[in-house]
Amino acid sequence: MNQYELSLVVNAKIEDEARNATVEAVKELITRFGGNITNIDEWGKKKLAYEVQKMKEGFYYFIQFDADSTCPGEVEDRIRIMENVIRFLCIRQGENSTAIARYSLAVDRRFKRPGEADADFINCVSFGKSAEFAEKYFKQGTKIAVTGRIQTGSYTNKDGQKVYTTDVVVEEQEFAESKGSSNNESGYQQTQRPTPSQAVGDGFMNIPDGLDEELPFS
Repeated sequence: MNQYELSLVVNAKIEDEARNATVEAVKELITRFGGNITNIDEWGKKKLAYEVQKMKEGFYYFIQFDADSTCPGEVEDRIRIMENVIRFLCIRQGENSTAIARYSLAVDRRFKRPGEADADFINCVSFGKSAEFAEKYFKQGTKIAVTGRIQTGSYTNKDGQKVYTTDVVVEEQEFAESKGSSNNESGYQQTQRPTPSQAVGDGFMNIPDGLDEELPFS
């Protein structure tokens, strides 16, 4: 069994009953897929550093649980379609306290046929300080650039079905936008990517000015 922490930001505009039902639904998912919840920290309503889905505030929850390696992926796949969860991130504390973070990266399709999706969602996994960095500074909607390698795998779920997985194991990750462009609701404003000489250790870039004190989960 591994130890995980699931960070949730829940819509602050809904009624308390609906918000509590959302958290209970997440807890039920963890239990359904074999997890054992050990602690829940509720931080209450906090101001978001940036608007997420046109929201400026959210209710913060941190759920610690024990589970095998298949549980987080199953839970995340279902949280992703819960409309009242506006942001989430699951990290694992591995052996020797090595952090592991999983997140999905939306990549726009340059060419698509009518009726096809506008973007693909690429599952990424990062380790160590890169994982801690992702947990602290990445949020839904942040534009980032990732370099890594493709890793495939498979497991048998609780229904006895074999599930095949494809992940990007992150080797480098960096911001691909400025704070100002992140706030731009009118459209995409491309910014110059930092050069490799700006990189610091462990494969990620320096934090843009003014970002550190405002981001969620600091």
